[in-house]
Amino acid sequence: MAQKLELTGKIFKIYEDKDFKKIVLEYAENEKHTQKPEFSLNKSVSEIINKFKEGDEVKVSFNIRTN
Repeated sequence: MAQKLELTGKIFKIYEDKDFKKIVLEYAENEKHTQKPEFSLNKSVSEIINKFKEGDEVKVSFNIRTN
């Protein structure tokens, strides 16, 4: 079963490795607890983030799969 979640925050970093294009999103539920989750996109769909740059405000939707 997959659960859909959304986060809104600023792009902290965009970079690539051998297999994926990655973004690090900076968001805070309150001022004291900033978090920086990292999201990986397959290169086949990585053009989605080409229009964004570090510092842009974005909403990211993603699924978490559980057994």
